[in-house]
Amino acid sequence: MLKFGSLGVAAVVATSLSALVATSVDAQNRRNRDRDQAAEAPATPQVSRAFGQAFGPLQTAMSAADWAAADAALAAVRAVAQSEYERYLVARSDFAIGAGQANTARQLAAVNAMIESNGIPAAEQARIYLAAGQLAYNSQQYAMAAERVQRAIELGSTAPNLSTLVIDAHFRAGQLDQGLAAFRAAVAAATAAGQKAPESIYSLAARELQEADRTPELMAVLIERANAYPSEANLRSSALIYLQSLPPAATRPEEVYQRGLSIDALRLMRAANAMNDRRFYVELVSNLAEDALPNEVLAVIAEGEAASLVPPTGDAFFAERKQTARDNLAEDRASLPGAERRAAADPAARLAVRVADAYFAYENWAKAEELYTAALAKTEADTGLINLRIGQTRYRAGNFAGAMEALAQVRDGDRATLARLWEAHVRSKLPAEAPAPSEPAAAPAT
Repeated sequence: MLKFGSLGVAAVVATSLSALVATSVDAQNRRNRDRDQAAEAPATPQVSRAFGQAFGPLQTAMSAADWAAADAALAAVRAVAQSEYERYLVARSDFAIGAGQANTARQLAAVNAMIESNGIPAAEQARIYLAAGQLAYNSQQYAMAAERVQRAIELGSTAPNLSTLVIDAHFRAGQLDQGLAAFRAAVAAATAAGQKAPESIYSLAARELQEADRTPELMAVLIERANAYPSEANLRSSALIYLQSLPPAATRPEEVYQRGLSIDALRLMRAANAMNDRRFYVELVSNLAEDALPNEVLAVIAEGEAASLVPPTGDAFFAERKQTARDNLAEDRASLPGAERRAAADPAARLAVRVADAYFAYENWAKAEELYTAALAKTEADTGLINLRIGQTRYRAGNFAGAMEALAQVRDGDRATLARLWEAHVRSKLPAEAPAPSEPAAAPAT
């Protein structure tokens, strides 16, 4: 649960209670003398003489922390309260007693009574609504918390984390759509102000969408988060959720298709330095071996060993695949020139893509891009796959702007989602935009 104790609810509400009443009583006596000043500032609401007289014993008891006496005196004050402002002061006194007794339920009831009195001075309204929202949240009355804090924002409260509190409260109240609307409003407001929305609200929205099994919306939020905060953790979790969202492969073509998606998603994690678990290396090495890319198998295993996530000895899985890749490496490398010639003569794209994949695995970025590009002009070209691989190739070659151009061409299907995640990572490598040049200084007058 979020904690907002720093808002100081009791202090926010209970401060200067006696001053409010004293000011109201004094206002009656100063009314004529201060008429001009009153015209310049909001007038302090007046209280009746009976209310002011009844309030004295209540204030004395509260000052002495004699809460039993304060309760008795409060009943007398409540009996003579007539105006909205007087009812507000009664509720505020009730709140102060509740704070003194550490009675949260009483504080919440009292702060809501302040709101219902319609007597809160304009300058106090944002603070009162904020206090009501915090108390409601801490009392697990989340729908009320969201409503009260949202009203505090509308009244001008600038306390930190308020949008996060509203969003989280809606979600905890089971109000998914209201929470998402608040999330969207917070992102839009931050964008309009030239700022980034807090990372936490993206994570809150993603959590709820995942629990609700609303996968397309979930991936959209994860992509937004990755663009705003392209951290290793965010790219890792986004790529893994993406892979988990894919339906099980029922046929051999579907299996091949999903293996390609898995390779490209795990390559993203590798590019982002997000491979922090042995299982990721197992998955990527298995897929690369299945696609007959021995050099990349060896590169990934070496990387895992350097990160102390793959043991250099004693791990049968990696030892077997390392040996197989080494055994196949020379023959695989020697076959590339002939395979390239056959691909050039083949009108279909499939072989050109396979040879391009091989050159990619050998980190020959120029050859890989050349063959991927040639494949685009052939028949049966899977443009989504090819452009996604061109984007990765250019990224690995350090051509980040070119990578963004290729990734932008991936617009449909599962690969489009993955391309947007790749874009988030690549965008973080682009140089920051230079600020617009300032206007030249005017020439001095002569």
